[in-house]
Amino acid sequence: QTHERGYFPTDNVLMMAVELGMANQFLRDLSQNVKRGLQAKVEKGWYPGPAKAGYQNDAAAGKGEKIIRPDPIRFPLLRRALRLILAQTHTPMQALHILNYECGYRTPKKRKMGGLPLSRTTFYDTLTDPFYYGRFEYPKGSDRWYQASHKPMITEDEYWHLQRILGRDDRPSPRLHCFAFTGLMHCGECNCLITAEDKEQTICSQCKRKFASRNRNDCPTCGIAISQMASPKHLHYVYYHCTKKKIPCSQKFIRDTLLEEQIIQTLHTLTISERLKTWYMDQLRQQAEHDANDQMPLRQSLQEAYSTCQQRMDNLLKLKISPQNNAGELLDDETYARQQAALKQEMSRLQFKMASTEKDADQWINPCEKTFHFACYAAAHFKNGTPETKRAILTALGSNLTLTNKKLRISLHKHLQLMQLVRDPSPVKNHRFEPKILGQSNRKDRALDPAFPRWLGDRGSNPDS
Repeated sequence: QTHERGYFPTDNVLMMAVELGMANQFLRDLSQNVKRGLQAKVEKGWYPGPAKAGYQNDAAAGKGEKIIRPDPIRFPLLRRALRLILAQTHTPMQALHILNYECGYRTPKKRKMGGLPLSRTTFYDTLTDPFYYGRFEYPKGSDRWYQASHKPMITEDEYWHLQRILGRDDRPSPRLHCFAFTGLMHCGECNCLITAEDKEQTICSQCKRKFASRNRNDCPTCGIAISQMASPKHLHYVYYHCTKKKIPCSQKFIRDTLLEEQIIQTLHTLTISERLKTWYMDQLRQQAEHDANDQMPLRQSLQEAYSTCQQRMDNLLKLKISPQNNAGELLDDETYARQQAALKQEMSRLQFKMASTEKDADQWINPCEKTFHFACYAAAHFKNGTPETKRAILTALGSNLTLTNKKLRISLHKHLQLMQLVRDPSPVKNHRFEPKILGQSNRKDRALDPAFPRWLGDRGSNPDS
């Protein structure tokens, strides 16, 4: 039962399946459009969600353009509470009590909720949220941070001073890491996104202890400072793993080097040589030139037909406005309108046909040239490229990237699947037909001596010479 009609067992099942398929496709398109709109909003620096405490969404803006503005009533009150904690004259709970019962702070009133004092949980979330100094993470847990466009409530220095007051001085600052493959892959077990993290370690030159050195400056065993070590060895690792946001997941992490090796192996399956790329492009250009020559008579024919229609249109207008046709004896209004509409329709059809013939060559030769260029140089550019280059190559390589048991599965695009069929064949070594060591049979040679004449040593082969 839907809003428009009801479905019964006696109805046509085919029509119901078609309507259900159309509804499903509508939901898929709507989902993609919403995600694309949210990402566009994030890239402009606006948090894609309800405004947080102290802020409000701009209700007067149009759909998709609602920005976040400071709440004229709650923003100064909440900032005052944060100043009290930063001055270290009040504890967080004392500042919250002043905010709610002396300043009269109340949450925004909504249809069924709101209008209450700020809760302790929300207040502590406010104290530890980078949103209030102008940074936010999207999607949450992806480690992708963006610079916000809204007015910050405190500065970044005040934020980290506030964390030290709360006893979180060891909390690392969110940094905008440049990981190559985050946001592209999904876990093959739970379908969560694959995220990345980097580890920095140092091997002490004195006691050979390996320790995490991002948030400490000395060796935990011997206590010597890293700056005073004779020759410390610094290590940097990047790991990709499932975010495990939905369900418990058993998938383990994988090093970025192993992941890149798998991508390079996939690129090698469609790599062609420069010589083969040049040969293919020469063949394509020759074919395009041959097609253009074949299309020349068609273009000339279409152009002549279009000129004929234009001449007929002019003649029809001259006949309509001629003095002999004042009363419509030669051409009445209805006939003129009908013939004019037919000629316009024919001219539109010819224009479309001429435009399509001119674009036929470009529609296939340009994508083919890009495909051959990608197959020839993608592997080399991936090995030596920046994280942005590697990300672009992986995106162009295929879709539906899933990581299962440290194995990356890529659904290659169709044009790249064809490249695997036309790439360089494996070199085949030309083996000799003759044996390397030629053996002689003296017994067989002596047996055949009577059948062959002997060369005379004292005269030439021609007795008459």
